[in-house]
Amino acid sequence: MMTLLFIVQFLMGLSILVAASRQAWAFSRDGALPFSTFFRPISKKFGYIPLRTVWGCVFGALVLGLLTLIAPAAAQAVFSLSVAGNNLAWLIPILARVVWGQNKFKPGPFYTGRFSIPIAWTAIVFLVFGIVLAMFPVGGPNPTRESPFPLHSSFSFSPPRSLLLLISSPSAC
Repeated sequence: MMTLLFIVQFLMGLSILVAASRQAWAFSRDGALPFSTFFRPISKKFGYIPLRTVWGCVFGALVLGLLTLIAPAAAQAVFSLSVAGNNLAWLIPILARVVWGQNKFKPGPFYTGRFSIPIAWTAIVFLVFGIVLAMFPVGGPNPTRESPFPLHSSFSFSPPRSLLLLISSPSAC
């Protein structure tokens, strides 16, 4: 069973690498990435693939993977940022369509009609909530450690979490 999981995960990693390298190559082709001139060439020797871009994506994934080995907090930060980045990638086109694209929007074959705008605003609120939620630390403070400051034991120094704790804590009132 573990062999099957290993094979499936390896193949998923390859598919993500293919997608990421093709997208990175398209951005570098258009000059939208740093070092675009380095990543732009296509290798004719290895079957007309963007070899430099593929290896650049491999190196980037390796760096992020090694960051997760440093400490659990580093892994949680990388995973939280990836969730927030994914939500932001979904949020930007929806928000752009609702705010700036009303007159330019041409409905496709699947269109929700008059419910389109309320559904879009619901998605925007949900995605913003997900981004804020992803920014919260996974673990709280260590209750066994004695602190000279009583607030250190119950407060995180991230503003959203502190605000949430102040609102929801019955002893704060």
